[in-house]
Amino acid sequence: HIKGIGKIYQQTFIDTYSRLAFAKVYTEKNSLIAADMLNDKVLPFFDSVKVALVHCQR
Repeated sequence: HIKGIGKIYQQTFIDTYSRLAFAKVYTEKNSLIAADMLNDKVLPFFDSVKVALVHCQR
């Protein structure tokens, strides 16, 4: 909680293989916020270094 702002939330993405992490602070907590960080920070970075992200299911 920050005075004058209210509650804040941190959205974090960690790639354990590359040891890379991204974090972004928001004043709301919902599914659109989670997608925002992925689309705003994570995917553009991996695209810029030409690394494809794949989803693996076990």
